[in-house]
Amino acid sequence: MARARRTAEPIVDIVEETKPKGRKVEPKECGCGCGQMTRGGRFAIGHDMRAKSRLLTAFDAGDEAAGAELVERGWRSEAALAARRIDGPKARKVASAQERRAAKIAKLLDRIAALVDERDALLAEADAETQAA
Repeated sequence: MARARRTAEPIVDIVEETKPKGRKVEPKECGCGCGQMTRGGRFAIGHDMRAKSRLLTAFDAGDEAAGAELVERGWRSEAALAARRIDGPKARKVASAQERRAAKIAKLLDRIAALVDERDALLAEADAETQAA
């Protein structure tokens, strides 16, 4: 079993030496546009991801300025954005939704055709009964 080494310096002195001295934190408005104040950084806690998500959504919708900002902030590379343009998650999601809608429409059209056939059969039967009477 490993033993902890003992040092001559007390731990308190080491901690005080590593603390930043004289740094004044000036609150700023959050960079995501929410209006909250930060503790000196660009974003409030977790809001960098919120801004990143909004930029990706805007880029997927065709906003090239959003793509430039993603690259500028270092959140995506030009190559990653080019790949996303061609076959990104949004493209796959849209294609998948379109396929589901097409399947649903085909199913409804089949049901409508069956109902029309049933109606025609009933009308033919009713015509036959009226002519027989």
